[in-house]
Amino acid sequence: MFAFAGQQRTEKAELPVITGDDLASHLGLVSGDYDRNFLETLISAATGAIEKDLRRALISQTWRFSFQGVGDKVRLPMAPAIALIGATIG
Repeated sequence: MFAFAGQQRTEKAELPVITGDDLASHLGLVSGDYDRNFLETLISAATGAIEKDLRRALISQTWRFSFQGVGDKVRLPMAPAIALIGATIG
């Protein structure tokens, strides 16, 4: 088995899990009674914490993972994987 060496997000998700306006509507907040940027910051922080805890991506993202060692199996540290763009061994 390969040893996990590191990870780096190469592209952030194009869309958030939920928008600040959608969150405000869900919470029953009236336009002008909230700061949309603040709500979007909270959404981003909560999404990151949940993804880290679950070790799962909630929305499509692009990551680069590094592995060291030799073997015949690689376990990705985050799931689900939609596609593998490339792999280099050696």
